[in-house]
Amino acid sequence: MSRKCCSIAGSSFPTRPSADGAESTALIMRAAYGHIANNVTTPMVQLAWLWLRHQPQSALALWFRGRVDQNGGRMRKTMIVALARKLLVALWKYVTAGIVIEGVVVKAV
Repeated sequence: MSRKCCSIAGSSFPTRPSADGAESTALIMRAAYGHIANNVTTPMVQLAWLWLRHQPQSALALWFRGRVDQNGGRMRKTMIVALARKLLVALWKYVTAGIVIEGVVVKAV
């Protein structure tokens, strides 16, 4: 998976206006690749819920629980999308650079 495809999947487009017109380019790309983002976002959110269930002591799960508890549980759906994006970045770093996600328990097969 290329970095551009990973960016599209995570919907991490730049939104701040810049001198070279990056904002308008991002909006065009978001419109053109929206179907890719929609097809990937749902499985990412499902993966995030599974991550919370199977890796409860990982740094990402603790971050999620801390943020949700801080808001009294109101932002749970919004925060799961944020967790999905953070998980995508963490998995990308693991695959490309071998950086293990903090607190992950790996079971022997």
